[in-house]
Amino acid sequence: MSRGGRGFVRRGSTPAPTDRTDRRVLVAVALGACLAPLNSTMLLVALPEILDDFSADLSAGGWLITSYLIAVAALQTPAGKLGDRLGHRKIFIGALLAFMATTLAAAVAPTLPLLIAFRVGQGVAIAGAFPNGWAMLRQSAPPGRVASRFAVVGSVLSVSVAVGPPLSGVLVDLAGWRSVFLVNLAVAGPALLLARRIRPAPVPERAGAFDLAGALGWTVLLVTTAGLINRSTHGDGSGLLLVVGLPVLAGAAVLLVRRELAHPDPVLQPRFFTRPAFAAANAGIGFGNLAWYLMLIVVPLMLEDRPGASGLGTGLVLSAPALAFMVLVPVGGRLADRVGRRRPAVIGMSLMVAGLSPLPFAGAGIALPLLVPALVVTGAGLALSSSAMQAAALDAVAPEDSGAASGVYATSRYLGSILGSSLLAAAADPTGRAVFALILAGAVAAALSVSRLPAGGGHTAAPQPAPAPT
Repeated sequence: MSRGGRGFVRRGSTPAPTDRTDRRVLVAVALGACLAPLNSTMLLVALPEILDDFSADLSAGGWLITSYLIAVAALQTPAGKLGDRLGHRKIFIGALLAFMATTLAAAVAPTLPLLIAFRVGQGVAIAGAFPNGWAMLRQSAPPGRVASRFAVVGSVLSVSVAVGPPLSGVLVDLAGWRSVFLVNLAVAGPALLLARRIRPAPVPERAGAFDLAGALGWTVLLVTTAGLINRSTHGDGSGLLLVVGLPVLAGAAVLLVRRELAHPDPVLQPRFFTRPAFAAANAGIGFGNLAWYLMLIVVPLMLEDRPGASGLGTGLVLSAPALAFMVLVPVGGRLADRVGRRRPAVIGMSLMVAGLSPLPFAGAGIALPLLVPALVVTGAGLALSSSAMQAAALDAVAPEDSGAASGVYATSRYLGSILGSSLLAAAADPTGRAVFALILAGAVAAALSVSRLPAGGGHTAAPQPAPAPT
């Protein structure tokens, strides 16, 4: 059966997933998803020893972090689209193999430039695994339990975020920084073995060749924008570069969108954003992650200036919202499957706004008895809303577009983080009220965005194909 304007021909019907397939996909995707936060949090702990080993300064070592994040953010949309065309399982397995190879290479890298190159390779691999894993999860989940499956993986992700720093500290003390890379193989290996035992789903036959020009254009545009935003916060006059560069990038984005609208099977599908649920979910996760990530940066900086401050004390403060997220994200997933996507998303983001509301008034001097509950409420709000937003975004597209949609959604999340960290310098002031006001504004924007999600149950009819491009 062919559909005009969507660029594919379905070959056979997709078999109903079995319980065994569902469990294998769930565990494989959860293990694969853990690799992203583990490689971010563990490296932060090992970074001082890496810099000392290579006699490098902090600015050079910063590329170990930013290059990885930019690669993950920029390549998820093309990787998801590639999975839609070739099969999500195939790309997921290939990404795990690539991750294991680049991780092993990073563990034995003789120079810092090579280590940075292998970190970029890790980011490319993670970008391939993440959206295709979510697409596999959507296709294998039993009817009415998609958001619950997303919530299970979300809980595992929160555990890996919490475990990463102490595990890295132990490994660095016992075996050096190279062991931080090697331990990833203990996670990626089982994920690969499980993924190979999953029965591949039928792959729709797409019209025309892969949109390579669109993939390259999207990647270059996103990398350039992220680099420009980060560069503008250095305080060395490069803000002028942002003023000049952003209009140029905006023009390039318009040209890319026009080209993709005319393509029969584009990597970047602008028509996704004409669907209110997809646009609202992406805006919600983007603004919500801006607030969440910026808060995670600001709070440790604020606490370190206090008398008697310690790394352990700061870690305990930040563990409070992480624990709330870990406990409540399954609740949010079940609610999204039972009562629909909008209600838990709105309740969650409203809780996030409520938790953050006292911070701009109290500023940097906020007392811990007020700060910790505020952070707990914030983490609980994000937990209740996260699975609902992701499920709403994928509900809005046809199953055969799950990879591309997952990539766009993940990119929105990363863009929120990048923008949040870049705005830190612009909002800095001695009282801390300006940056807390910015964090609150992000949460308010997220709450307003998810209020536009459609009401009703978790199941939505498959969207009608977009009109054929002229």
